[in-house]
Amino acid sequence: MTDQSRIAIVRYRGALTSAVHGIEEMLSFAGGLERYRSLRVTITDTVVPGYDAYILPPAGQEVDVSAQPDIPKFLKQEHTRGALVCSVCVGLVWLAEAGVIGNRPVTTHWGLEALMAERYPDAATDVDQILIEHSDLATAGGMMAWVDLSMALIERFVGRDAMIETSRRFVVDVGRMDQRRYRSFTPDLSHQDAAIRKAQLAIESGYASRLSVDDLAQQAGLAERTFIRRFTSATGMTPMTYVQAIRIEKAKDQLIHSTKQIQQIAFDTGYADHSAFGRKFHQATGMTPKDFRRKFSA
Repeated sequence: MTDQSRIAIVRYRGALTSAVHGIEEMLSFAGGLERYRSLRVTITDTVVPGYDAYILPPAGQEVDVSAQPDIPKFLKQEHTRGALVCSVCVGLVWLAEAGVIGNRPVTTHWGLEALMAERYPDAATDVDQILIEHSDLATAGGMMAWVDLSMALIERFVGRDAMIETSRRFVVDVGRMDQRRYRSFTPDLSHQDAAIRKAQLAIESGYASRLSVDDLAQQAGLAERTFIRRFTSATGMTPMTYVQAIRIEKAKDQLIHSTKQIQQIAFDTGYADHSAFGRKFHQATGMTPKDFRRKFSA
């Protein structure tokens, strides 16, 4: 570590002001600790050469990369020079445009998963994770994941003791869990396959009952193999994965908005086996149903 470490927060057009200044304050606090004093933080409006790390913060709207074409260009140059490049939430788009991701795992807000898959299919986007770090690249998930990125950068550039001291000062958790608990599933009915939409509506109304691929294929009026192929093409999910997603979403809603026993919720959402429901729920959210209710219910 050296007293020359310099981090630039790139305040592009539309960048979230609260995040920009929150990152600056947190990093500046750590860098200003008397026994460290090894970090200097600057807010810039574009990519200024010569920094050790660049942070592309979140935005409150979709990023228009064409409005500031210099940012991905200079990000690429600085990354090639050896700088660490970082993003939070939709800030990942700048890194993707700069061509610094390749096919490596990265993360962003779960709501941007489809956009990343469409525009940057080579990137291994994993929206379940809050933070993914590489030696030259660090990406953080949701809009508030700037806290997690800041903690990681403090540990990297200043040290673990400074990171812990900063977390105590700002009263934030260190090493938070993944983003699965915050994700929601909204069925996509915008495709043009009427037979598959019919099956989707059958799942929506009948998720609490026993559903098989054969049942759904009959609802769609298709042979089973044809149904599976067309369903997966239209929704991006296999039929039974889709059924599980609907059931988990309905269970989450009941956990938040009802006082039903968890075993009853399991039964009402299509799970005859309470233990199986618990396993599926944890797999989808990273939490037990009990913990999910405790965290999110009113």
